[in-house]
Parts: sequence; C-alpha cells; structure tokens
Amino acid sequence: MRARIDLVIITLKYVSTQDAVSSSLSHLLDMLRLCRNDSLGVRNMIPNLYLRLHQNQKCYDFLKWYATVGQRGDYSWDDLSLGFLDLENEDPLESEGLENMFCGRWSVAHGVPALLLKLRLLLDFKDFLASFALYDLVENGKLNLDTVREERHPLIFILVWRQRREQG
Repeated sequence: MRARIDLVIITLKYVSTQDAVSSSLSHLLDMLRLCRNDSLGVRNMIPNLYLRLHQNQKCYDFLKWYATVGQRGDYSWDDLSLGFLDLENEDPLESEGLENMFCGRWSVAHGVPALLLKLRLLLDFKDFLASFALYDLVENGKLNLDTVREERHPLIFILVWRQRREQG
C-alpha cells in the first residue's frame, strides 16, 4: 500500500495529464476498497481528483457518504457486508444534513471540495439563467444599449468561466 500511495503522489506531482489523474483516482479508490479503515488518509485525496476530472456528482456522493455514513459511531469498518461508498446521485441542492458537512468533524480536505462543488453549482445556475435572459431579450426584440449594459457584466463573467472550463 505504501508503494502504491507513493506512485500516486509522484504521478500527480510530475505528470499533469487527465489520464494520470484518472489512473491515480482508480488506484486510490482501489486502495480504499482493499483497506476500508484508510490508515494512509487516501480519502482526503479523492475529492480533489474527482473535481479535477469534473466528476462533480461522484465527488458529492463521496463527500456525503463520509459526512453521513462514515461518521456514524456504529459503522464497522471491518464488516465487508456493510455498504461502502454506496450513495449514488445524491441531491447537491439539499439543505437537510448540510450542518454536518462543515462541523468540527470534517477535515479541510473534505470541506473545501464541498464548498467548491456548491460554488460550481451556483455558477452553472447563473450561466443557465443568463442564457435564458439573453435569449428572451433577443427573441422579444428588447435588445438595446441599456439592456446590453445591464447584462454585460454577467455575460463577461460567464464567457470567462466557459473559457476556463474549456481550457482546464
């Protein structure tokens, strides 16, 4: 396990390709499968790799599992019959249970990715709403200099965000 974690760390440090990140993520998930109690702290690296690969839903499911099931005192890490990382398609817009995500039990390695996920979601919603607003303006013939000035800042922000997303 030590050799495998060293391989992942060196790969992520010196090879910055999507294939390297994907390979590192599969190594880490396999390491968690082999050793659920995670004596090497692998669970703290996984959310960041999910984010780098733009797998936001899987990242949220992973974070939520550790914030809910993983924090239960009666969960037996050695019992292989219990579910492990088995949450799928959880709702990132839920407000119920979020108080557990940022309490003292959570590490920065899980809190920051959760915050970044929420920010990404907010920016995606703003992008979605701005695209409908612009479409409505053009469709109804209300596009004049004043409305362009009002919509300019959000549109510039969206265009910059799209460029970053396409480049990254």
